[in-house]
Amino acid sequence: MKYCLLFPALFLFACPEEASEAEPVASCEIPAEGCAAGEGRPGRRSELAGIYDSANKRMVMFGGSSAIPIQCGFAAADYVNETWSYDDRCNTWKEIALTSSPGARSRHSMTYDVNNGRALLFGGRFRAGTSGNYTNYNDVWQLDLESETWSEMPASTVNNPAPRVNASFVVNNEGNRAYLFGGNTSLSGAAYVPQNDVWEFNLQTNEWTELFPAGALPEPRLFQTTIWDKARERLVVFGGADASAFENTATSFRDVWAFTPATNTWALLNDGTGEIGVSIPAGRFWGEWVHDIENDQYLLFGGHDDQTLGNANDTWLFDPTANTWSLVTIGDTFNKPANGFCDFPADFTNVDQDVPERRNAHVLV
Repeated sequence: MKYCLLFPALFLFACPEEASEAEPVASCEIPAEGCAAGEGRPGRRSELAGIYDSANKRMVMFGGSSAIPIQCGFAAADYVNETWSYDDRCNTWKEIALTSSPGARSRHSMTYDVNNGRALLFGGRFRAGTSGNYTNYNDVWQLDLESETWSEMPASTVNNPAPRVNASFVVNNEGNRAYLFGGNTSLSGAAYVPQNDVWEFNLQTNEWTELFPAGALPEPRLFQTTIWDKARERLVVFGGADASAFENTATSFRDVWAFTPATNTWALLNDGTGEIGVSIPAGRFWGEWVHDIENDQYLLFGGHDDQTLGNANDTWLFDPTANTWSLVTIGDTFNKPANGFCDFPADFTNVDQDVPERRNAHVLV
């Protein structure tokens, strides 16, 4: 039985195969042989990014923000440039101490290059205070997962993608190309400029090339949920938001699109038509999903939906053959409206104690 790891608030959806399915997650035995002592754990944070290092059986994460808003106000900036790993065999955390790393940032993107044993990072943003413009990045970094060292991959081209946040960034099967889609290029925290451009980054020459796909295109978006489907060699995105993202009247996307580099085309896999919460997930942004290759399905958890809950903690499966959704766990459900802006009663939701709390901007591997 497979399991997924979620951070913040690490959660195992199921025990490894050697554990009984009837046992609770806490009873899963962790092999002690070869396991070093843990080194604490990262502080709570959001807007981070991470990958699953399958060669070493660990989740690796970088950056994010540990700022905590009070009464929905703007939190004081608190960006980190820490790199952490979580060993799921030993149930231990380790901070990877580095002499050089990307600067502190949030809302960046990461992807795993299994062929070359590295994690790749693109973009993100930083701001030193609670007002004024952000600094957006369009740099590319690689983390060698064997030597645990970061190094920048400076672009060798003049025509490069605009600096941005919350973009899709994935590496192909061969580990020689990475693909960038969409994201937000605005420097303001109060307005968004979503994109739908597609770029290819040559990981051997560090050259960027803008691609111009033929045919229908996804609408410009940011905060979309993205995976690389290795079986079909394509980038797949679900949902996201347009420029109205955090407005009261905002409606998020609930469509599923796939970009295939070999044909330079987009395909609409699912237009989001159906009964929300029953046959399709609600429109949302900043959720996370992964490709369960063994069972050939995409698993989606959480995100900020456009319904009464806001943050969600439902779990869905998408069948990439039939292009249909199925509900796994519904999570919390709406119970009582808010008393006012950012004033929620204790019984705002009917809480599902068996799933992680509602959230967005997390890491799922």
